Amino acid sequence: MKKVLACFIVFFICFAVFSDEESAGWWYVSTANTVLSPLFSPSGRIISVNRDGSYVFLADSGVKLRAGWLDIRPYGFAALSSYGPVFLSDKDGTLYAFSGDLSLLWKYRLGMASYPALSRYGDVFAVTKDNNLVRLNPSGRSLWHINFSGRSVPYVISAYGLVFVLQDNVLYAVTYGGHIMWQRQFPDDVRSIAPYGNRELVLYTGKTLISLDTDNNIKWSFPLVGLYDAVLLSNSSNIVLIAGSGDVFFFSYTGLLEKSFRTPFVVKSSLSYLSSDSTLILVSEKNRVFAVSFDGAVKDISPGKSQPYRGTPLSVSAHPVTGQVILSTTDWIVYGLDFFVISESSWTSPRGFNNTGYYDMSSANYKWWEKTDEFLYLKSLVDSSDVDENMRAARIIEKQIEKGNLAGKLDFYIYCIDLLVKKGIEDADMSRRYSQVRAKAYELAGLVGDSSMLYLLVSGLKYEALPYTLEGVLKGIAYYGFDPNGVISTHMSRMLKRLPNDTIFAISEEFITALSVILKYNRGNTAEKQAAEMVAYILHGPFPAGIRKKAIELLQ
Repeated sequence: MKKVLACFIVFFICFAVFSDEESAGWWYVSTANTVLSPLFSPSGRIISVNRDGSYVFLADSGVKLRAGWLDIRPYGFAALSSYGPVFLSDKDGTLYAFSGDLSLLWKYRLGMASYPALSRYGDVFAVTKDNNLVRLNPSGRSLWHINFSGRSVPYVISAYGLVFVLQDNVLYAVTYGGHIMWQRQFPDDVRSIAPYGNRELVLYTGKTLISLDTDNNIKWSFPLVGLYDAVLLSNSSNIVLIAGSGDVFFFSYTGLLEKSFRTPFVVKSSLSYLSSDSTLILVSEKNRVFAVSFDGAVKDISPGKSQPYRGTPLSVSAHPVTGQVILSTTDWIVYGLDFFVISESSWTSPRGFNNTGYYDMSSANYKWWEKTDEFLYLKSLVDSSDVDENMRAARIIEKQIEKGNLAGKLDFYIYCIDLLVKKGIEDADMSRRYSQVRAKAYELAGLVGDSSMLYLLVSGLKYEALPYTLEGVLKGIAYYGFDPNGVISTHMSRMLKRLPNDTIFAISEEFITALSVILKYNRGNTAEKQAAEMVAYILHGPFPAGIRKKAIELLQ
């Protein structure tokens, strides 16, 4: 009787832990294996890009929305940033950027297979065959490069406004502007890194788990014994190590071992997912898929009778909106399993959410440059009341941007561009006096393409009224290209309504040029629809014939 009661209690606990809404699940058969794992668009669509160059967009219910073919054969890398392009690579080491509908935007030759790190807005931090770390903005412009001359290929992730580069057991912290803030040598082989919490990293060496903050201070360490093949993950509350033997260790953010257990199966640890409530999705050596709770309770969630299970698992993840567990296999199948978790977009997979190598938590402004001679000279020109000196500062920045390597300079160039945009905003007379300076600063903001420049372009759309300055804003938008969540096109539409017709006529050519770029870079996203509506408005509005002709060309 006691045994029966005990079994009932175990069953009840497992049911309570893993209960979810009933769903039949779904599956979709592609034409080839997926590259890395299916991607999730900001709107929740599932994008499966396959190694033969085919792709399919699926609704969260698994229904096919659209399918097509690329002109490349993707291999090794596929990632999607929150607001930037879709990135793919091929066997020859070329990185490709695609718009939301998978139209090619640009490509960049890396010369080797690489796993770049991205920023939230689609900046790329990638390693070339010469061990150069290069930063590309979302429009494909190379902003800087730094050479790492060690023997091994650098491993790169992005977090807290920094790029972390690991090479030969040396960890480097690099600002988004290309300045090496610090470096630290580790005595043991560092096998993986995961960002977690508020501006901290955890490093796994096989012998030790080490916590390090962004100021290069060790916060804590935990000794490990005989744990050499583990995968490191983190969520909003835990750091987790998963070994191939099935050993699982949950640590708190303070380095306390909160829970450890061994699963009743050998684990393919590279195929792991960690949910927000610390439920693990694991794949066994026999290719079964299991949900494992924080307390060690196990449930087999492999495709069931209604979902023919074929092939070897390639990836496991969870839909960011619905929480449905998504599985891809070598038999060209993508499954939506009959199991749901509370998903989050932190370091819940070995390369972070959507394979971006990026952790979207608190960042910081690292003003390392405040006492450097170059910055002090440039700032003296920016702070001057003389318009000519302000323009000299702008030309210095523009010239360096054209050279293409802003390493160690971009951080304070961004700061100075911000100051130039604000010149003369105190009153109308001052605004006219410095309109030339602000116009050039808006152009530079778009040329740099850093996400921190986005709010400057939006503020220009909201508050600028002089045609000359507005031309600078629109040129900057044309350089910038991307329109996260349609914020730029929204304010462009509002600008059309707030400005008098003569001003609109004066800037109409720059306006429609900016719209054409937004349409190109934001296909398949919110901004595309809003930009198309504005083009239609221009087509039927009181605009010169030449501008309306360009509008017709954009709509074709």
